[in-house]
Amino acid sequence: MSMKMHERREDIDYDAAIKRRGTPLRKVHYAIAVFYALALLFNAQGLHQNAELMRYGKLRSFCLRLIKPIAESPAVSWMSEPREKLEDIIY
Repeated sequence: MSMKMHERREDIDYDAAIKRRGTPLRKVHYAIAVFYALALLFNAQGLHQNAELMRYGKLRSFCLRLIKPIAESPAVSWMSEPREKLEDIIY
């Protein structure tokens, strides 16, 4: 009897493992997009300052045009406040 129970337990575990074998890619892509969007918002002013320090040229102009509207929006300037306070504490 214990042999049959053991075989049954293995079948259940195998079936459960097959059903839950990973996260759907759509959820993974969504999580990555949210991560990068938040990283952009929290670091927008820092990215703008780094773009200003680049050598003059097409790449610098492109980076400044890309990040300037995001870095100057009021919502982003509020979101960069925790980062600035943390930098003040550390440095």
